[in-house]
Amino acid sequence: MTFLARAGYSYHTPHRSLERLQRHSAGLFVLPHEIIAERRTGVGRYVTRLLEGEDIVASRQLTAEVYMRKGHVDADRIGPDGILLNDTKDAIAHYIGTFDRMSGELVATGRVTWRPQITVDKLATPFDQLNPSIADEMRQLPPGSVADLGSLAKRTGVPLAATMGVIREAYCFAEDNDIEYLVAGIVPDVYEGYQKRFGAGVERIADEPLHHEGYKGTQIGIRMPIRTAAEIYWHEAHTVRDGLMLAVERALIYEYMRNEVESFQAHGPIWRA
Repeated sequence: MTFLARAGYSYHTPHRSLERLQRHSAGLFVLPHEIIAERRTGVGRYVTRLLEGEDIVASRQLTAEVYMRKGHVDADRIGPDGILLNDTKDAIAHYIGTFDRMSGELVATGRVTWRPQITVDKLATPFDQLNPSIADEMRQLPPGSVADLGSLAKRTGVPLAATMGVIREAYCFAEDNDIEYLVAGIVPDVYEGYQKRFGAGVERIADEPLHHEGYKGTQIGIRMPIRTAAEIYWHEAHTVRDGLMLAVERALIYEYMRNEVESFQAHGPIWRA
């Protein structure tokens, strides 16, 4: 019996179970609403997609705006068009954006830096700063097996679901392109939240903080395995050692991912026996 069954949620009434989770988890209100809306109507309030044209410009402007507001970059690193100057990875980046259907506004964004034949040392993540054994392991993978997930940014007051949409789209992109790992550098306070939400789905890959040229402050280096992600997330959602509410949050994330990511769909629902 899983923790959902022990908590009184039925295997056979997924929408009703999610509605109960919604009522009992006020802090997670938006994510269960998005899961239910996507399954009932095919779309939630927040819609995420790969970006083209002017939407890419808006994505880069949002990242620059958020980075400057949080003190990650100096004002002189932003050009008159509101975009970060000297962005050497733009040419190999695939931009992702989440839009609020009510306003039409881009509310969260990120990008996957990748090309089929690219090697890890051409990515934005400084592989020379990673733990040597992990860096060597990923260097031995075929070109195109590793991609950066970066430039994550969201507007103030935007809920977790919008950023989760960007992450989910990145997982879909990774599966479509046979990418084994997404690597990223995230600020320490955000890393703590990632570690709680994703459990073993996030692996720290550098003992020391990472330093990026032109970026003020340090980041924690992580990687997210793609091929085993569904199994890891499913297991973490059934692990209550860190508390029932955290397990519930992980279950919601798993089900949200399952709405779009093929490997999660193949792995099956969280409430199965």
